[in-house]
Amino acid sequence: MAFYRRHLCCLDPWPAFVAAAVTQLNMDVYMTLWGPSEFTITGTLKDYDLAPLLGDIDVPVLLTCGDRDEAAPATVQQFQRAFPNAALCVLPNAAHLHQIEQPALFLGAVRGFLSRVA
Repeated sequence: MAFYRRHLCCLDPWPAFVAAAVTQLNMDVYMTLWGPSEFTITGTLKDYDLAPLLGDIDVPVLLTCGDRDEAAPATVQQFQRAFPNAALCVLPNAAHLHQIEQPALFLGAVRGFLSRVA
């Protein structure tokens, strides 16, 4: 839980819907896809990699993450470089659920991106 409080959702307390989602996670599905944890991946997604196909996406893409995200900004930046036309927005004081933690900044980023590409 310490990892999730730092890298999944920094809000304290978590919104009720986030806490409910974590406690109601379908462990059969999780175990099939991931394995025992995100740190010990043994499931069917272990070797699944679509990254080589990102260069084929020819529409503008917006990638977002939080500065404390479990999908670290450096990692998301690598994905950004794989797309021919992608923007990256790293939201401050936020983790993986940055759209919930920083909704105004997230919506501003999405609106700004859409106004530039529309």
